[in-house]
Amino acid sequence: MTIPPKYVRLGIDCYYMGAMVLGSEAFGSLIRGGSASAGGAASSPIFTVSWAAVYAISLFRVVQRRREAFKLLRANKALVLMVGLVCASYFWSIERSMTLHGAVTLVLTTFFAIDFSLRFSIKRQLELAAKAMAFVLFASIIAEVFFPGVVPVEPSESATAWHGVFEFKNNFGRMICLGTVALLASSRKSVPLRTFIFLSGLGLAILSKAVSFAGYTVLLCAVLAGWSILKWRPKPRLVAILAITAVSAVAVAYISANIVKVTAMLDKDPHMTGRVDLWEWSYVYIQKKPMLGYGAGAFWGPDSQPARRIREAVNWDDAPHAHDAYIDTALSLGWVGLAAYFLLYGVVFRRAYRYFMAGPEDYRRWPLTYLVFVMIYQFTESGILGGGSILWMLFAGMAFSLTYEEQASRAYVPRRLPMVPAQKASYIQASSIPTSS
Repeated sequence: MTIPPKYVRLGIDCYYMGAMVLGSEAFGSLIRGGSASAGGAASSPIFTVSWAAVYAISLFRVVQRRREAFKLLRANKALVLMVGLVCASYFWSIERSMTLHGAVTLVLTTFFAIDFSLRFSIKRQLELAAKAMAFVLFASIIAEVFFPGVVPVEPSESATAWHGVFEFKNNFGRMICLGTVALLASSRKSVPLRTFIFLSGLGLAILSKAVSFAGYTVLLCAVLAGWSILKWRPKPRLVAILAITAVSAVAVAYISANIVKVTAMLDKDPHMTGRVDLWEWSYVYIQKKPMLGYGAGAFWGPDSQPARRIREAVNWDDAPHAHDAYIDTALSLGWVGLAAYFLLYGVVFRRAYRYFMAGPEDYRRWPLTYLVFVMIYQFTESGILGGGSILWMLFAGMAFSLTYEEQASRAYVPRRLPMVPAQKASYIQASSIPTSS
């Protein structure tokens, strides 16, 4: 019995979308039947078996196409350096078991990203990511409207805020923001459809009471539309960029000078629910091991003495991280790791810019927009540099795909071949014939 090709393609698409849903942390507390305090996703046999299957398939696929995979790795030295630094931090980690686990899952998730980029173009990756996020958001609406309270949430979370199928509202807000932008980038040029997508995303962000993600959603939708400025003529482009820069500078200056008033308007405290205190104390410990840090993922471990002192100082017993990915990177890998990350980000951003400028299609806006999200998201939340995370799946897959598509485009560029003497003589003779006026 032969399976029709369309069903094979459907099965393959469902596998990759399922892996991204798994990496989004959706349905986690529902499957476990409890909150994260019960042990996390890793304590569930369902998650363990699911991730094992994803990693095994990824390894098999990468080995199958090892020559192409090796070319991608060789062309992405900055990414390899970053992952290699995470693995090497095992040797100076204060919690080696945590660093080893994090390094292994990061490497395996990177294999998934290689496989993802070798199988699909960036356009197709965007479509699958948008469908996966749309599924999660639709499931969240169903859960909140028809089955309120069925998904367990962290006790410290607001009971009135929407969490969807997530344990934490911030994870829900992250998917709302990314899902809205991905759907807009992949949708047709229909104003009513795009308006509906934007308003739906903004409405969900408001219902989740994640103020920052409501702002992110508006900002990123504006950024998605604003990339067209880069393709304007030089003078209008310069005027537009200067105007945006000026408005941004005024906004930052106003917020800095009126931080108490602004945070009060947003129903937040100036210390951002204890985040500012975490940052101040984290910087103290960065200075103690400035070059290489404490090891990837090790600083905030349950048995970490430095983390325990910070938690006691800020009166935040279950602080999972610094709520700033750049600070966490410095704690994990020191200034060396932070420099390696910014190098990687710069390389990928440059390639994303070239990719956007190479064609008129709307989906070319996605890589740049996602990178802007990554930049601002990491100022107040955990980082993308983690195994089993949809954020690293998308980032690494995008980095590899931008390289792969550049290589493919170069392969099809026609090159002038040297002419043999007979061809050259014929060419000179033909070019010497005068043309009629």
